[in-house]
Amino acid sequence: MKRFFEYITEIFEKPYPITVRRSIGSGIATASKVYEAKVKGGVLAVEISKLSHEAWSVDFTVNGDYDLTGYGEPTKVLSTVFEAMKEFIKEYSEWWDEMPVEFQMKANKAEGSRTSVYKALVRRFGGEHGYKVKNVKEWNPFPNMEDGVKFDIIIVRRD
Repeated sequence: MKRFFEYITEIFEKPYPITVRRSIGSGIATASKVYEAKVKGGVLAVEISKLSHEAWSVDFTVNGDYDLTGYGEPTKVLSTVFEAMKEFIKEYSEWWDEMPVEFQMKANKAEGSRTSVYKALVRRFGGEHGYKVKNVKEWNPFPNMEDGVKFDIIIVRRD
């Protein structure tokens, strides 16, 4: 398993090319947008969905699987996820004449290092757009199951 600093060193890899696979709504009425990239081992899908007027969730899978490490290029996949987010920010800014206020990303608590990787990526890629990690809170969607706990990483625009 790679150590945290190895992920950060490798993250400067060029992302895979992305395309828009699906959009629910358009312009200011957009509710969800799915970006897609062909990656080593399959297809990366990055879904950015509206949570509220100001907040958007970011979820991604490779071949429908949330496990990045099984596909051999986790850092390049993450670079591509952030490339999709940059594209979304650009489009959103054109629609609203402002940038989205908040993004939320989830990391499985069992993969504790992923939370650290997300934080570092936000500092690296989000910083150029004024975003920073505001809060990390524990969330358990299945309170009766011990292994259902996840972290939510909430990212907000700098003031």
